[in-house]
Amino acid sequence: MVKIEIEFFKRKARVYHICSVCGSTINTGDVYYQQGPKDRFLQSLHAKRICLRCYENGNLGSKASQILKEQKKLLD
Repeated sequence: MVKIEIEFFKRKARVYHICSVCGSTINTGDVYYQQGPKDRFLQSLHAKRICLRCYENGNLGSKASQILKEQKKLLD
């Protein structure tokens, strides 16, 4: 079994999206974060899109919050 490394990528919306956590609208031109693997093969087809407010508050769901905390530890 292959372990997939997941990261959050900062994006600028070209079309509107819906936040996967709170359900708010991410309008065209807004900054959002997309959850996805380092290797962008088929695993990125159903990537979560998270609004800036949820990302900054750490309200990402259980698995996503753990991934974000691990990334922040690596940066410190």
